[in-house]
Amino acid sequence: MRHLEFQEFIELIAQDLITAGLKIGDHVIVIAPYTWKWMAVELAILRCGGVVVGVDVRESQDFFDQVRAVTNAGFAITDDRSTIQHLSGTHDLMVVEWEMPRFGNRIAKWPSVCDNHRATVVFTSGTTGQPKGIPYTHGQVIYAIEAIICTFSQLCMGKERVISWLPLNHLFQRIINLVCIKKRASIYFLSDHKQMLKAMHVARPTIFLGVPQFYEFVADNIRQRVNGSNGMAGAVLRYLWNASTRVQQQKSQVTDYIALFLSKLTVFKRLKNMFGGRIKMLISGSAHIRMETLDIFELIGLPIQE
Repeated sequence: MRHLEFQEFIELIAQDLITAGLKIGDHVIVIAPYTWKWMAVELAILRCGGVVVGVDVRESQDFFDQVRAVTNAGFAITDDRSTIQHLSGTHDLMVVEWEMPRFGNRIAKWPSVCDNHRATVVFTSGTTGQPKGIPYTHGQVIYAIEAIICTFSQLCMGKERVISWLPLNHLFQRIINLVCIKKRASIYFLSDHKQMLKAMHVARPTIFLGVPQFYEFVADNIRQRVNGSNGMAGAVLRYLWNASTRVQQQKSQVTDYIALFLSKLTVFKRLKNMFGGRIKMLISGSAHIRMETLDIFELIGLPIQE
């Protein structure tokens, strides 16, 4: 889908929401799979001045009840009503399926949304007690987008490719997706993270966004493969890896630099191709990442930006 088509889809959804009675400040629960339509619905709600409240489709009844109690949400948007059939207490919600438009009324005047208007409420997981809602304004969201664009000035207008795979009920992936819209980047939505390796080769991202657990999982697998390889090939692999590590740690000999050069042509090239072959930036967020994980990715030529 092209950017113009995406924008038109957003406008149609927004028109339907306003016709359905959505007003500035109304909280809207979005509970649906993480596809491009989730993002379209998010932007449509913001266009109307509504407040986006993302809820994972796997959340419990208690979590859902807590979200409703805190936000007093009167609207819910889902891909299909069957998605929320396991939840009680939805009878008094205006539930809208996102296969729109239906009303098709043109809006003569759009709501005037200000920087200090609430844009979204993000809830903690509730693993350490009752889930807590953290509100963010339109101004805060815009500030985050502009700060990322300013920090990563090497992002090229209209040329970047990104995989969107992190949960959209949290803010990390959503902010990056909004940055992508601003920079006219291509976004590949992946709803099943188990298909990540295939998605890498299809989407061939230039920027990849992940959380520390993902990168640490990949780093641990690389270590296991290096240490677990058998025979002559395994011995050569371990020699090249260890020599390259010594160069990185500035404890090297002349032969180690030769090994590093060979590693870049062979081992490290194959590892980089796992990410599609076009990666120029890996980004990690939401938590601290282990130093040894950063070292491994830097060694293979894919430094992680925190």
